[in-house]
Amino acid sequence: MKLIIVDDNISFRKAFKKLLEEEYHCNVIGEADTGEAFLLLPQIADANLIFLDLFMPGKNGIEIARVALKNNQGLQFIAVTMHSEKAYLQELKDSGFRGVIAKPRLFDELSAAMQTVTRGLCYFPDKETLKKMSRI
Repeated sequence: MKLIIVDDNISFRKAFKKLLEEEYHCNVIGEADTGEAFLLLPQIADANLIFLDLFMPGKNGIEIARVALKNNQGLQFIAVTMHSEKAYLQELKDSGFRGVIAKPRLFDELSAAMQTVTRGLCYFPDKETLKKMSRI
């Protein structure tokens, strides 16, 4: 599986890349620290999944996903964020995200999220999970 990671936290990006490559045997084909830098990557269309942080310097992840999907409707985005409020879920869905994982739950949900989205389904938390996430 070919993946791209977009997150402004370099420590998180490095650790996430290592996890994806060593534990999930994925190929991280690109990284970016801002949404604008992501849009300049030449290998965007080759990615099976793009993990996109929502809050970075410059344009936020929702704006970046909308721009990227205008140029390539086949992209599959999973938001990786510290924000898990219900209000964001509808905006994520409306802007083309296929899923969301709260960073504190990344290790618990990564496999399920990747499998669900690559099967063409969406991975968004249910109301009970949202309640638990808001306590983290």
